[in-house]
Amino acid sequence: MAKAYPLAVRAQAELELRRRRRVRGYNRLPKELQPFPNESPHEFLKRKLSGVLVPTGTRHLAVWDWATKIESDNPVQSRVEIWARGGAKSTIAEQLCVYLACALTRRFVLYVCRTQDQADMHVQAIAALLEQMGVPRAVNKYQASIAWTAERLQTLNGFGVLGVGLNSRVRGARMEQFRPDLIILDDVDGEHDSVKITQKKLDTISKAILAAGATYATGLFIQNKIHKDSAIAQVADGRAGILMGASVTEEPAVRGLEYEQYFDEAAGKNRYRVTGGEPTWPEGQDLTTAEKQINDWGLSAFLQESQHEDKPDGGLWKMERDIDPYRVTSHPVLVRIVIGVDPSGSVGTEAGIVAVGKTADKHYYVLADDSLGGTPNQWFKAAIARYHALKANTLAVERNYGGDMVKTAIQNMDSLVAVRDVQATRGKLVRSEPVQQLYENGQVHHVGHFPDLESEMCRWTPEQDSPNRMDALVWAVTELMGPRPPEFHLDTLVTVSPH
Repeated sequence: MAKAYPLAVRAQAELELRRRRRVRGYNRLPKELQPFPNESPHEFLKRKLSGVLVPTGTRHLAVWDWATKIESDNPVQSRVEIWARGGAKSTIAEQLCVYLACALTRRFVLYVCRTQDQADMHVQAIAALLEQMGVPRAVNKYQASIAWTAERLQTLNGFGVLGVGLNSRVRGARMEQFRPDLIILDDVDGEHDSVKITQKKLDTISKAILAAGATYATGLFIQNKIHKDSAIAQVADGRAGILMGASVTEEPAVRGLEYEQYFDEAAGKNRYRVTGGEPTWPEGQDLTTAEKQINDWGLSAFLQESQHEDKPDGGLWKMERDIDPYRVTSHPVLVRIVIGVDPSGSVGTEAGIVAVGKTADKHYYVLADDSLGGTPNQWFKAAIARYHALKANTLAVERNYGGDMVKTAIQNMDSLVAVRDVQATRGKLVRSEPVQQLYENGQVHHVGHFPDLESEMCRWTPEQDSPNRMDALVWAVTELMGPRPPEFHLDTLVTVSPH
């Protein structure tokens, strides 16, 4: 009967076997595929991957320097990297794997993402870089590739990557006799993850992912901060209780970002321009790129995903209490629809135009936000177009800022539009509180997402001037809360498409 050696003895024997193999040159790539002595990872990759962007911003260089400190079978400090969306997070994680495949200071990488499809995508990107470089695949005695699939790859020198999605069943991962010695967590958070889902992810990372690693395994958690209670945010500030010794880097796309809104006459809509700030990666995400991303993604999304600003929650409304829990993707039959209009104070400033519908059981559904700057005629037309698109009952226009003029102008443009002017006889807070109470009671539902409107609602405090989108919403809901108007008939029951 074979003698059973203690675990520590067997582990030491395995390490010695691997050391001897390296000394003999076992599992080494040809010299032309290995980094030169003292050659930095990014210089090696630039030399071997012609035409591929190898990022070298300050934060990227810090990771490349960290890669040089990784030695075979030895622990090195883990890293938590919170970078801007579009800041080359996945690019550097994938290229790090390629460098390690050639330096062979790590042998088995576990690449973990939110879903298995995402993990497979990253493994395939790594495989494409290795093939471009000419790193040969592992083969069997018949010279057929082994362990080279959508979710796994293995090279001739014994380096391997396995992709794992947190939405799949995670088991102890091995490659031949090796446990993972580098664990990359890349984009594991989702924007709409609940507290329960986030905790489940953290539990899986702790118990099934990190616990599966070798004793000297190193971790790299890299993504943008989705919100203040996301998994990476909890790891970074210690609440999660994992990767406690890791270094933490949090860097926005632009330091000291300054921006302004203006009306683009050619496009006929509001746009943003960046007026100041220092980009943290000028070569890949300069101020022009940031401005384009703001206009493409929306300001709220850019501030959250590239600047790491938490969802606004300091105002009268609370996102997690009043809006997110009651958000829907469709709505039931509506008995009445009102378009709230808050006129702009001057040409180019924004006019609030928000559509809200009401059901027979007194639930309210926010259907559209068409707020825009520009000339009065431009936002008159936008309000009229939404009125007809939704077959609305009323346009409720605030009288205090040109309501009489607006009512006359709209009726001159389209006599079929029912316009009701509403007057602010009470303060902003007094008008807004009943509407906010409906939200808190779960009676108001946003049909989809309205980031600019929601940002105004969750940032506004009574000592501030109220923004136009929020005012338009309040006017619409207040009008719907009042007595049913004389023009109401049963044939006004409608089902409409949001937005």
